[in-house]
Amino acid sequence: MSEYLLRIEGVNLNHFVYDTADLSTVRGGGLMLLKAITKAEAYLRDAIGPNRVRALSTGASSGFFALKLPDDPATPSAQKLVEGLRVMLATDGFLSQATFVVSLVPDSGDFARDRETLVALNRHQQMNRPSLAVPVWNTNAAKPPCDF
Repeated sequence: MSEYLLRIEGVNLNHFVYDTADLSTVRGGGLMLLKAITKAEAYLRDAIGPNRVRALSTGASSGFFALKLPDDPATPSAQKLVEGLRVMLATDGFLSQATFVVSLVPDSGDFARDRETLVALNRHQQMNRPSLAVPVWNTNAAKPPCDF
């Protein structure tokens, strides 16, 4: 039995949840992120078994899980499990609108080090995601509104 730690996090929230002044939209986006972690946990439980997944910490946009993967060919490998989770998040109707990062490391027994490694891997994935840079507004080329 191999033990792993997995961390999932919704990232780039300013481009997804907080890009509006509408409170209902912000609340809805936050609730969707909360539900994403619940869906991710359900996916993991379905993939490897309910007794092999332990939620260590779950929040509004992140989840930290301990996984026990049996060493039999019927159970997906650790990498296939992560790829399947990424596909599930990317193809879900609502969740596909958000950006998620998922990282997995073998449990080394040094919890603090493993946790920090997962955070660093999540940040690395986040920084490798494409982003949109909006150019600065050129006031010299702007046309004033018409009088009508």
